[in-house]
Amino acid sequence: MRALLLALPLCLAACAGGPTGPEAAKRFDRFEAVETNDFRSYEQVQVIAPEAGEELQARADRRLPTRSLEREIATRDIEYKLADLREEIEEALAREVELVEEGGPGILTVRTILTQLEANRPTQAELAAQPGLDFNSISEGRASVRIELSEDGRLLAVIEDADNVTGLNDPRILPGAGIWTTADQHFDAVARKLTALLKG
Repeated sequence: MRALLLALPLCLAACAGGPTGPEAAKRFDRFEAVETNDFRSYEQVQVIAPEAGEELQARADRRLPTRSLEREIATRDIEYKLADLREEIEEALAREVELVEEGGPGILTVRTILTQLEANRPTQAELAAQPGLDFNSISEGRASVRIELSEDGRLLAVIEDADNVTGLNDPRILPGAGIWTTADQHFDAVARKLTALLKG
């Protein structure tokens, strides 16, 4: 366990030093260049508040049938994680470019949709729906996003990226995992990958 904890910062440091510019597009699960994969010329970026995808919205505050493969999730949890996602993206991008409130010519607009979100531990919504559930139980957790990059209303590229956790034995899921460990790690990774696109 100690070895895993010591290795994690080294892994994160190695990831941070990965490819930049157009080469960074390969780090995403799927990158579709509608017009370009080169964003190095942009010095200003507008980050639109992330939103929940339709499937995630449809699950919010729903009481699910017993033994459902889906898990309960509250609107407040989704909103909380959307705010975290925006913070991660803005903090990372601000190290490389100027963040602006409005889009327009010469300004890259980042629109992020949270398409999947699962906790590593039972949420309050799940505990309320299933009183016998043990808070200490750990699951893989999930997070995935769709990102649209545009300029002045013109779509430039579409990105899809997921956490890629391989199971409970994945070293990123430690016994001390918090409620949203997988999601938080993915948000950080997405923010760093986006920033790498803008580096020359």
